[in-house]
Amino acid sequence: MSHYGAGGDSSIGQRAAEEDTERIAEAIEGSDMVFITAGLGGGTGSGFGTLIISKLREEYPDRMMTEYGVFPSPNVQDTVVSPYNATLSVHQLVENTDCSVVLDNDALLRSKAGLTSSSAVSIRG
Repeated sequence: MSHYGAGGDSSIGQRAAEEDTERIAEAIEGSDMVFITAGLGGGTGSGFGTLIISKLREEYPDRMMTEYGVFPSPNVQDTVVSPYNATLSVHQLVENTDCSVVLDNDALLRSKAGLTSSSAVSIRG
């Protein structure tokens, strides 16, 4: 199976966040609110997303921070570490956002005209 993003390795996402923090900070300059949506099973959302949120909270403590985290499906996982990445990222999200919304990947897929986890994986790429 091919992986998208960091392929379940949160350290790859964290390195990307270190490289892009300044550019992201410039993008939100002048805003009152920040919304971030991230899948938390792989390394991009759990690594990049949580580190960016933490850094933005440090730099802009007065910004309203809202995060929508999509938790991995227990039925279809890209990597064996998906549940661990999602669980470990929750602490960072709760600490550094004003509002964290947990979204169930299976529920999102079911709401999309009967799309299942298995069929979503087969049409991704």
